[in-house]
Amino acid sequence: MLRRILPIVLLVATTVVPFTSHASPAPEVKRVFVYVLENTSYSQVVGNPQAPYLNSLIKRFTLATNYSATGHASLDNYIAMTSGQRPNPATMGDCMFYGTPLCLMDVPSIGDQLEQTHHTWKGYMDGMPRPCAHTAENTQEPSQNGYTPRHNPFVYYRPIVDNVPRCNAHDVPLTQFWTDQASGHVPDYSFITPDTLSRWPRLRFTVQGGRRHP
Repeated sequence: MLRRILPIVLLVATTVVPFTSHASPAPEVKRVFVYVLENTSYSQVVGNPQAPYLNSLIKRFTLATNYSATGHASLDNYIAMTSGQRPNPATMGDCMFYGTPLCLMDVPSIGDQLEQTHHTWKGYMDGMPRPCAHTAENTQEPSQNGYTPRHNPFVYYRPIVDNVPRCNAHDVPLTQFWTDQASGHVPDYSFITPDTLSRWPRLRFTVQGGRRHP
């Protein structure tokens, strides 16, 4: 089944434009939050009472239904979401051997595009032990539980991962989100990935009020 990835995109606008009979300009989008869930089909989430918060967002805002995954693994979809690259034989196997040319890509990503337009961004990774954490190059990926690089697309882009200060500043543990939220420094674009122990259906949860609720 291709529909394995469920990205939740929240757009926070600076203003609310009331409905009128005349066309009105769209409100300026202040921040974008991409929250990625996987391994559960559309039909298992939408309308499911065990996902009350996600379904409340659907009722309150809107639901885009003409989306499906680009591949059967995880990494190929994460790469497609953040750089538009098509799956290749390595990403379709989740790049379990980190560092091959088909895994570490010298291509522009959404991070590059955001910086070029003077927007801020971060990837927040659940369970990440330190900023920019990844397996050493040409090394087998041992992680199966908890944080795993194959759910962190930014460590597969050489313009990011080869620039250690840049990677450390933009690819951070999820715990940094609470710090950024408290200090008023949440970036314009946030890409949030739960770890492998928090993906639906291993742990059914909703995200509400800035915390994870089992």
